[in-house]
Amino acid sequence: MKEKFSGLRIGYPAIGAGLAGGDWGIILYIIDEELKDANHTFVEFVK
Repeated sequence: MKEKFSGLRIGYPAIGAGLAGGDWGIILYIIDEELKDANHTFVEFVK
């Protein structure tokens, strides 16, 4: 994703942490490591 969308802002939800039951702390750490030096933002949906 980082290579394909280089120079663009990347937004993402809590991928894998809802119904999939993943640990958001671990998932966020992985995302932060993989998108290091990229412009990325967590997008939270609030009802």
